[in-house]
Amino acid sequence: MPWSEKTPMSERRQFVDEFLRGTASMTVLCASYGISRRVGYKWLTRFLVDGDRALMDAVYAAVPASLVGRQQEIEVGPMSGRSNVIFWLESRNLPATDEIVDRIFAAAKASNRVLSHEKVQSIVGGEAKIEPGRQKLETARRRGF
Repeated sequence: MPWSEKTPMSERRQFVDEFLRGTASMTVLCASYGISRRVGYKWLTRFLVDGDRALMDAVYAAVPASLVGRQQEIEVGPMSGRSNVIFWLESRNLPATDEIVDRIFAAAKASNRVLSHEKVQSIVGGEAKIEPGRQKLETARRRGF
């Protein structure tokens, strides 16, 4: 049986899916995932209100991006893990096959900076085109922050 990589996001989504299917009570599910019922209800509420984006925000940032009117932005570089590469590809509707992920991951680890969109495009190759990134909100910066 091949190894499957689990990310915090996939674990939280699996937890919510199991609860919504009614496979077990909140108490039993929380015990099996090693979390408190308070955390379990927090994940469920976030999902029911804002869907996957709320679960993702909670995984990748201490301050959720949606709280400040932004969307989660993940870059791929030497500090990235495989889950970052997969998320980056999927958020741009690109294939996240093991072969492509491995090639991008190896290039990122060999690099000393964040990979540009063009570099990732050259690694992905083929006819796949990177969809333009989401517009960043321009915010006024206050001094001292």
